[in-house]
Amino acid sequence: MKITAIVGSQRKGNCYRAAELLLKGAEDAGASTHLVYLGDKKIARCEGVCHEHCHPRDDQGRLLPGGWMSCTRKDDAADVLQAMVDSDVLVMCSPVLFGNMSALLKTLMERTNALCSFDQEKDHSFLAGKYGAAVCVGGARHGGQERVLADIMHYYLATQMMPVGLGEYQAPQGLALLADRPGDLEKDHWQDYGVKQADAARYLACYGQKLAGLSKSI
Repeated sequence: MKITAIVGSQRKGNCYRAAELLLKGAEDAGASTHLVYLGDKKIARCEGVCHEHCHPRDDQGRLLPGGWMSCTRKDDAADVLQAMVDSDVLVMCSPVLFGNMSALLKTLMERTNALCSFDQEKDHSFLAGKYGAAVCVGGARHGGQERVLADIMHYYLATQMMPVGLGEYQAPQGLALLADRPGDLEKDHWQDYGVKQADAARYLACYGQKLAGLSKSI
């Protein structure tokens, strides 16, 4: 099981730390892991011409088997997209900015248009059948975390992936965390349904372990 976490933040702060803790839990459970930090990548906006340039076709214009062609934008996106294709599980981690996901992560999502071919002959996503998990960190308890998680999970559905939350009661759409300042993530503690004390680090490790235990579907 190969798990790739994508951190959509401009700095190596709480989102980056969250990804590290989740991947450590996955590694402890036997998974192979990879962390992609978008803060040091150059990823331009999608030009929306993937149907013309990003999918290999024969002389009659029919899609050819074997994969996708490199994107028309010559930047770091191609390597990130290939890492996504090569993974069994994707974990998207975003800070909450003005109640929404980061522009970095949203731009990457739009660039994955190159991984989806939608024409009359074939509906296919090169991400189809993979598992998807979501983590977000906001500076206020109700700062927009649930919306960001829902948008990430909706993206997984749109690309024919299978969303995976932590549990039915605890974080069904993924983990929504609270950290107002850099380094605050591991101070995020809360009372879980009045039954037990929970904290961000513990649940991130549990999430990683759960993802590592999923069966390969691709």
